[in-house]
Amino acid sequence: MPELPQRRPVAIRACTFTVRPPSRTFWVRASIHANVYGPASSGRDRKPSAISSSSAAIRLTCDFDRPVTPSEAASFSTRLVETPSFIRIGKTMLAERLPTVLPRLEPPAALEVSAIHSIAGTLPAGRPLITEPPFCAPHHTATKAAIVGGGSAVIRPGAASLAHHGCLFLDEAPEFCRDVLDALRQPLESGEVVIARSGLTARFPARFTLVLAANPCPCARAAAARSACSCSPAVRRRYLARLSGPLLDRVDVKVEFLPVGRAELLSDRRLTEPTAAVAERVRRARRRAAIRLSGTPWRLNAEIPGSELRKRYLPAASALSPLERAMDLGPPAGGQGDQLCAGPVARSGHMSLASGHERLARAALSFVAEPGDLVLGELLRSRSPAELVAVLSGHGDPRAAGPAGHGGSLAAARAMERWRARLDQIPTPARLAAWERSGIRLVCPGEPEWPTQLDTLGNAAPIVLWLRGASDLRYACLHSVSLVGARASTAYGAHVCTEMAAALAERGFTVVSGGAYGIDACAHRGALAASGLTIAVLASGLSYGYPKGHHELFAAIAARGAVVSECPPDRAPTRPGFLVRNRLIAALSRGTVVVEAALRSGALSTAKHARELCRPLMAVPGPVTSEQSAGCHELIREWGAVCVTGAAQVLEHVCPLGEEPQQQRLGPAVPRDALDEVTTAVLAAVPLRGGRGPATIAALAGADLDTALRCLGLLAAAGHIERCEQGWRARKLG
Repeated sequence: MPELPQRRPVAIRACTFTVRPPSRTFWVRASIHANVYGPASSGRDRKPSAISSSSAAIRLTCDFDRPVTPSEAASFSTRLVETPSFIRIGKTMLAERLPTVLPRLEPPAALEVSAIHSIAGTLPAGRPLITEPPFCAPHHTATKAAIVGGGSAVIRPGAASLAHHGCLFLDEAPEFCRDVLDALRQPLESGEVVIARSGLTARFPARFTLVLAANPCPCARAAAARSACSCSPAVRRRYLARLSGPLLDRVDVKVEFLPVGRAELLSDRRLTEPTAAVAERVRRARRRAAIRLSGTPWRLNAEIPGSELRKRYLPAASALSPLERAMDLGPPAGGQGDQLCAGPVARSGHMSLASGHERLARAALSFVAEPGDLVLGELLRSRSPAELVAVLSGHGDPRAAGPAGHGGSLAAARAMERWRARLDQIPTPARLAAWERSGIRLVCPGEPEWPTQLDTLGNAAPIVLWLRGASDLRYACLHSVSLVGARASTAYGAHVCTEMAAALAERGFTVVSGGAYGIDACAHRGALAASGLTIAVLASGLSYGYPKGHHELFAAIAARGAVVSECPPDRAPTRPGFLVRNRLIAALSRGTVVVEAALRSGALSTAKHARELCRPLMAVPGPVTSEQSAGCHELIREWGAVCVTGAAQVLEHVCPLGEEPQQQRLGPAVPRDALDEVTTAVLAAVPLRGGRGPATIAALAGADLDTALRCLGLLAAAGHIERCEQGWRARKLG
């Protein structure tokens, strides 16, 4: 199936240069393609092709090679985000090597590029024809005119046009002025730059591959092991907020680089791949696209319009189902169904739907294997679930369950014997159908509802999830925070947790917790009180529902959110199962908050998993004399957890870089002390949560209905109250 299009097509035009006397419009008409060719070296800025592509350099591109071939074969824009370490990863070096994987320009494209560089006065001496795709890398101090073109007496093309049919590389992209970056939005969409002056309009072709490189913060130390980042959360947000949302919507491929360890650098270099091999794959992909699109005005998949894609190259219905599900949950970035949102490519999980046979096999494995079994996770990397089930039942080749690596044969053999002894626990299809009728559904990796952040658990990732609830799990976890803590919480901890959960829910965040007594229950109830979403991750099966005393709470959670477990529905909890379950709580959310925890509290296990997953870790300790504060104090002192006091501080750490959390609400226009006695009584009768109708408020305030309605209008105009589904409620200030 061809790749989905990422850019609008533009009609092919002849390479002509004309001046129209009536409007004095200077046209540079060219064969404008949707990034027909990716980046290559140019004589203007740098010559990356001259850089050695030795195995030592390419060694750092193990995760970069996967997105390079498809993105450059189809000409997609790319964003590189580096997670720093003491060993520099070299995102700039990798971007400079992009030109080395692309073929030379064809004669029509070479004429266009040479004409543009001739107008700009940058045509290399002795080279009247540029045959290599240009590579432009302006400094971050470049002005808007230097990037998109301009001038007063003579209008000259900028870097966007000089990179036509090539690559425009913006290193340290957040250091560019925001208006300079936003000026690239129109060329990326239309493929040309239009510069208007009084009586003069110039049009330059600008169909280029944009590559952005950025650090996660100004000091470039965020998330680096054993290094202290000097940037506050607000500084990080402001730094990456210079990359506006509309600009990032036009970026098709996003690649995140993780630190490279010394062991990886010194390991077997025969696993490296030279640049020539990657370039050959790109050439083969271009040739296949040219053959497939012969007889059409297009040369690459990125040029195919959506209407023609649906007419000539209609994908299978199963391939479109993830996109349709995403569109049902909300419009994609950019607002077009034909354009997919950019997502991380390196280390990405599966996106194909599991077949019915594979689903049954995964369900069977969830009954015979323990949750988080590392041996099973390792086997599933090279074998399908159906193959393993066949071996366990004696109908498959025993070699199919062999270990993938050295030293795993004994562990795999023991695991197979352990699982084979539990084959009688596998339910019949009728039992599975009965669970489905009761509202329990099965979600497998690769399905639209599967939360892809669970893939970061590696071999410990769950093989299936059993769900009950009205919410889509993946959608609910996009903006989520875990709140965990002591079972025997104090009144102070319960109050803080309930208020924090309610405030997070009011700001659109999903609250994830474990459904236990104490802090977990307060987190769920706080989110429900604010009519928000909450997810309970149980250590038991959904039908068992431990603890039994929370049966009504679990029903309320399922009515609005979801109850989740990786255990079979009728499985009772085990003591180790609670600790294994905690990894899911940490992985499903963007950050974890521990509200009161003793030194031996299970909440510290969730905090440990959050730290291992590099998720923000926060703590709310109680009094220093309280035993329930000792664990939180240790998190702050030893584990680098951040002490938070409310939802606003939590959002500073869990909001995505480049996105600002909701601003704190302003106070009312008229202070409460300035209200008259009757209006004060009416305000006191308005609840903080839920809502009341005008008649009830009037009765509680001891006023007639007309007076109460007048006071409610004044209070709403002053900012004290707001309308809700139940009537009126008080506004939360801050």
